[in-house]
Amino acid sequence: MVRRVMRWLMMAMATFVVVAGVAYVLKGGAAHGDRAANSAGGERPAVAVTVAPVTLREVQRSVQIVGTFYGQEEVDVEAKVGGRVVKILHDIGDIVQPGDVLLEIDDTDYRLAAAEAERSMELELAKLGLRELPKEDFDASTLPTVVRAAHEEKNARSKLARRRSMKQFTTGEEMDQMETEFKIAEANHRQAVIEAEATLASVRQRQAALATALERLEETQLRVPQPSAERLKEVQYAARWAGLKPKDPAETEYVVSGRMVSEGEMIHTTSDATIFHLVMDRPLKLKATVPERYVGEIKVGQRVEVSIEAYPDETFAGVVARMNPTVDRVSRTFQLEVMVANPERRLKSGSFAKASVLTREDPHAATVPEESLVTFAGVTKLFVVSGEQARAVPVEPGVRIEVASGKRVEHWVEVRGELPPGSPVVTSGQTQLADGTAVRLREEEAEIRR
Repeated sequence: MVRRVMRWLMMAMATFVVVAGVAYVLKGGAAHGDRAANSAGGERPAVAVTVAPVTLREVQRSVQIVGTFYGQEEVDVEAKVGGRVVKILHDIGDIVQPGDVLLEIDDTDYRLAAAEAERSMELELAKLGLRELPKEDFDASTLPTVVRAAHEEKNARSKLARRRSMKQFTTGEEMDQMETEFKIAEANHRQAVIEAEATLASVRQRQAALATALERLEETQLRVPQPSAERLKEVQYAARWAGLKPKDPAETEYVVSGRMVSEGEMIHTTSDATIFHLVMDRPLKLKATVPERYVGEIKVGQRVEVSIEAYPDETFAGVVARMNPTVDRVSRTFQLEVMVANPERRLKSGSFAKASVLTREDPHAATVPEESLVTFAGVTKLFVVSGEQARAVPVEPGVRIEVASGKRVEHWVEVRGELPPGSPVVTSGQTQLADGTAVRLREEEAEIRR
């Protein structure tokens, strides 16, 4: 079996050698015949081409980035108190403002707890002979129990003073009795003050318990949170960068982007679960990572043109609002935030977007007609007419430009390479050209140039 396989392999190799030899001979003969034909018929005729000059134009430099839209603020709203959901007032897509009620939780237990705390505080106030909570600077010495003890102490002191003034008529036992009564009255006065202050402290403790109960009762209505004054300033700052006229802070709007409960469902505060997700989407911010080589080109305040797949024929204006001052050591990129006005809420948080950061304008960029470029195997080149020959010049294409020419639009491309301004580049006939090929201008173009 092995010998048979070896025999087949040797026969295949021999056949390959023979075929290759024949092909070589035939190729050599054809090449020889071509050379003979060329020598007999003269040189190959020049290729007719059209040309256009390398033109300097003003080009807007830009840095291409990709990123994701985020809300100016995104808030996860959680319930502070547990209970059964009895009513849902807003759902996904609704526009809400700070203070709006999102849902209501059964408040029966919380109302009873608040009432109990209120009765308990009234009981403590009654012990002091008060009907309402005293102020912080309330003087406990004005309370009835303290006033009575003070009078008793004063009376005992007066009696003791009179006895001492009549010492010759008072026995030692009577004097001791009067001094004891005075000390007891004095101690009772101090005790009355202490008890009054303790009762006042108890009243304030009951007041705190009542406030907590009322707060928990209020939390049965889950509301849109109110941003702090500092956060509102940040929102207004972002709106200015995006070109929006900021509204009154009280009118800051959110859009409901998520609802995680249903009516009748039981909410447990121990689960720490999000109930609603709110997004402040006017304006949106586009977060993107940019290679560190563009650190010197991108600056806060530069204009940005944003495009998304949902609106392929439109671009949305943005502006660079923030740049991370550090570069990530692993990815060698830095974070960029672009504010994009979204007055009609057409753009959505979470969407993918492409953008061009307009960095600077170059007034002297070399441009050529788009049709002059030839790309093969990843290499782009064009042909320049030098004398009566075409010279291949490798180039690197850049920005694409639309130029109005009468009623039509011509497409030009910025190129980087050895191309002096005004050099004639071939715009048609390139498929027949190689480096050094003889060329001639088409008749109509030659007439125009004359």
